[in-house]
Amino acid sequence: MTTITAKEARQRFSKIIAATERGEGFTITRRGKRVAVIGPATAPKPGCLPDLTEFRKSLTIRGESLCKTLLKARDKERY
Repeated sequence: MTTITAKEARQRFSKIIAATERGEGFTITRRGKRVAVIGPATAPKPGCLPDLTEFRKSLTIRGESLCKTLLKARDKERY
């Protein structure tokens, strides 16, 4: 990873972006202190969320439906 100053980063921004597209990384410093890191973006991993098909099949609904429960509650509260 190449270390550059903030001033250099401003002056050579388009070249830094092009280099980043090729896979290079940069550390930007200001007055000798590290303030930012620029690197290639990583693509999200496909299938990073678990498959919930089996979990959904295992769920069972007990009692009356939520719709009926809400309608009853609404009717009781009206009067």
